[in-house]
Amino acid sequence: MKNKLSLQDVQRVSTEVLSDVHNFCIAHNINYSLAYGTLIGAIRHKGFIPWDDDIDIIMLRPDYERFCKEYKSHNCKLITAKDSYINYARVCDCIKTKYQTISPWTTDKTVGVWIDIFPLDAVEDDFTLFSNRISRFKVLLDRQVNSRMALLNYTSYKNPKDLFTLWRLKQKYSNTNLNTLKNEIESIVNEIPFGSTKHVSQLVCRGNSNKEFFTLDMFLSFSKTKFENYEFLIANGWEDILKLNFGDYMQLPPKDQQVPHGGFVDFFWKK
Repeated sequence: MKNKLSLQDVQRVSTEVLSDVHNFCIAHNINYSLAYGTLIGAIRHKGFIPWDDDIDIIMLRPDYERFCKEYKSHNCKLITAKDSYINYARVCDCIKTKYQTISPWTTDKTVGVWIDIFPLDAVEDDFTLFSNRISRFKVLLDRQVNSRMALLNYTSYKNPKDLFTLWRLKQKYSNTNLNTLKNEIESIVNEIPFGSTKHVSQLVCRGNSNKEFFTLDMFLSFSKTKFENYEFLIANGWEDILKLNFGDYMQLPPKDQQVPHGGFVDFFWKK
């Protein structure tokens, strides 16, 4: 399709967005760490996993709140929970690109390629209690994603199977108040004051799991590591973080799994 970004274009623009975020964080003494596939890419490939199409970073909740309050940029736009249907933040290119998605997350149509910023929140030190908390969040986050999908128009799909799926979602979730649901998720996040326990986890995005049972001392310090032609921050406990999430993180997945996340969003050049 005309003006559609290639995988390499998305990688390049998202890295530029991350560079903008990094420079702001360094200037304002805010810590963050590359996370998930982005962290694997930095360690294993010194840049993107070749087929990866997004960037994820994590921040301890106090740093996250400061960032969301203070971040300013001429080239990028911060979208937080108050401006969206999700409980985490995205920093988006607002100069070069625009997006088209089948998973609505904001009503702001001025933004393009983004990076995800996930807060790490306090959780129980008891693993069983923590696992129960994750199970509560999974129910709410599944409902949140399905309710976002129910916002779509039928013209978003042409495949009869997809149209039937959308019809079912609308029947079940059309009456869901996304702001009420978002606030419900936030209230559960706030049940445990940050710093009152020794463990933290990512709670607010579907795909979280009880593998992410991190200790605070994994985030005592941060150092720079190479990523493409830049250097970005990683937490001192990066190896333990990757082992908890992925096991043998240096092992490449099977060929049939070496594909972009894709599917729910396309990006286009504005000009």
